[in-house]
Amino acid sequence: MNKYLCLDDYRKVEDCLLTHDGIYKPNEKQFLLEATNTNKWDWDLVKSFDEFKKYIDENGIPLIISFDNDLCEKHYIGDFSTEKSGLDCLLYLIDKCKELNRKLPVCYVHSFNPIRRKMMKDIIREQSIFKKNDDC
Repeated sequence: MNKYLCLDDYRKVEDCLLTHDGIYKPNEKQFLLEATNTNKWDWDLVKSFDEFKKYIDENGIPLIISFDNDLCEKHYIGDFSTEKSGLDCLLYLIDKCKELNRKLPVCYVHSFNPIRRKMMKDIIREQSIFKKNDDC
């Protein structure tokens, strides 16, 4: 699949792509657009775990995914008890990749939540290293 996917509950794709490591940089070049050699129209947007899961199940694994973590109002106050977050989407993606015997696609995290952003980046890094070791 040659698509790019952005997960965010309220921002537009172009706003997500201006964010790097949780820092919104509107006056700098668009980080992800430049890093991926894409434009905002190349990206599809999903806003919840259910939309993310449906997208992956129906379209396959995209080449690149950019994740937000906080996908509802409760997440902004640290309540992750009822609604699934971007971290849950990442874990679903990892399980799907294992099921399909695929490597994890290129993943970025544009979340402003510093704790969850670090967790997600650590998991992505860990999965990437694990898969590389499997290939040896």
